[in-house]
Amino acid sequence: MTTPIPTPMPMPTPMPTAMPQLNLVDSAAVVMVRREENALSTFWLKRAKNLRMAGGFYAFPGGKVDLEDPTTPAEGSSIGLHRFCLAALRELFEETGVLLAKNASALSPLALKAFREALMRGQVSFAQEAKKLGLQLDASPLLPAGIWITPAFFPMRFYTQFFVLPCPEGANPQVRSEEAEEGGWVFPAEALRLWEEGKALLHPPNLNIMRCLAGFHSEAQLLHELKNPPFCIEHIGQHLEFQRGIFVLPLKSHTLPPAQYTNTYIVGTGELWVVDPGFCNPEEAARCLRILEELKTLGKTPKGILLTHHHADHMEGAQWLSRQCALPIACHALTAQHLGFAVQRLLEDGEVLSLQGPMPMHLEVLHTPGHAPGHLCLWEERRKTLIAGDMVAGQGTIAIAPPEGDMAAYVEQLERLLALGPRTIYPAHGPTIVEAKAKLQSYLRHRAARERQLLGLITEGESDEEALCEAIYGMLGEQAQGPARGSLLALLSKLEKEGKVVFDGIGWHPGFEEEACGADC
Repeated sequence: MTTPIPTPMPMPTPMPTAMPQLNLVDSAAVVMVRREENALSTFWLKRAKNLRMAGGFYAFPGGKVDLEDPTTPAEGSSIGLHRFCLAALRELFEETGVLLAKNASALSPLALKAFREALMRGQVSFAQEAKKLGLQLDASPLLPAGIWITPAFFPMRFYTQFFVLPCPEGANPQVRSEEAEEGGWVFPAEALRLWEEGKALLHPPNLNIMRCLAGFHSEAQLLHELKNPPFCIEHIGQHLEFQRGIFVLPLKSHTLPPAQYTNTYIVGTGELWVVDPGFCNPEEAARCLRILEELKTLGKTPKGILLTHHHADHMEGAQWLSRQCALPIACHALTAQHLGFAVQRLLEDGEVLSLQGPMPMHLEVLHTPGHAPGHLCLWEERRKTLIAGDMVAGQGTIAIAPPEGDMAAYVEQLERLLALGPRTIYPAHGPTIVEAKAKLQSYLRHRAARERQLLGLITEGESDEEALCEAIYGMLGEQAQGPARGSLLALLSKLEKEGKVVFDGIGWHPGFEEEACGADC
């Protein structure tokens, strides 16, 4: 039976005057704006899907501070922000072609184009080439607009200085960068509509910026709001709502490496379901409770707790949270059999959970056995969004281990999910998956390749399970040996059911599938 989690730690205190020492990468981002049709529009871009950090998300031009940035001269850079200003100038030019230099007009369009292309190819240094061309870099138009720090559970952590930039007269920004797929001018209201529909995913800084721009009244008011975002502690955004109505809350859990966190999802715009509270310590319990209390202040009401399956890293905090917030727990009947506490609602395949609110949401329950017998996913048809539990992961693959793991069922359910045509997948572990179809296809290819590899080894005469495991997975650390052996047994079980291999009590051998009958049978 699950051990109750102790009383949560006190609520976090306001931001201290001195920032803690963190392993952060300095970076800068530029929010370029212009007046258009009596409103502000802004220039955004969609980050390339293959990027390790925020791939497929919409963002603003920007990037890391380079070694040469602190020593590169530029007029008008803010005190203490020089390196960020230079990073902003360089990244803005590289990603949009907008060059902030007092004498930029002295260069021909061809010379500017050649400079930019050489910079994008890594053939020249921004600082050295600017000096060679006699450019007087000018950071004075950049208006400091707040700092954001990437949360600890991301693969990389950035300390990002944001700037607002009124678009220079005559500038015509164009996206031509390996790090961006597309970009252009957008009205903040339109950007927020696309975010609501799940067509433009936004990280907290960029969502906050769009909201502030949408309510623009004056420059002073805008800069004040950007520097003082809500629900932000020590410059770290606490509400990760990548698309409207789906809050991602990664919490430390007892899970398998490389994962350290299980993503708890808080779903809804009015009524809320809390999905997979798998946290395992008081600090994370306090964090989950605080986020729910903050959402209540926004008029949202938790309705229940939903478990995708029974593994500890998905349900360890469920009983405690249920007691703290007086919330019922729901799961599949096969999951309930494995829990050491009562469940108030049993969910079935095809059932629809309707959540009322400013944007009503309708979540179809999908019974997807394979990883676990009672495994569930949640499917939102309108926005093609899948909350996937342990069907896929944002990093690595999923362990399928008998007796509860069933590889044939797992592959069948992967094919079922692919047929739905999802746009975005929210996995229990790792980052959000923006190329949903490609991810599911890659999982199916991976499993098929493992099957072929295993069949090939057995056909060639290898029959010992330990030898097969080592041949397929190599020499693994102690923690990885169990999942690897479980996956091997799951594959062997699938192949045995299909008649492709047989076990003689000692080892595995090629099966003898019955040939199809001819016309004369």
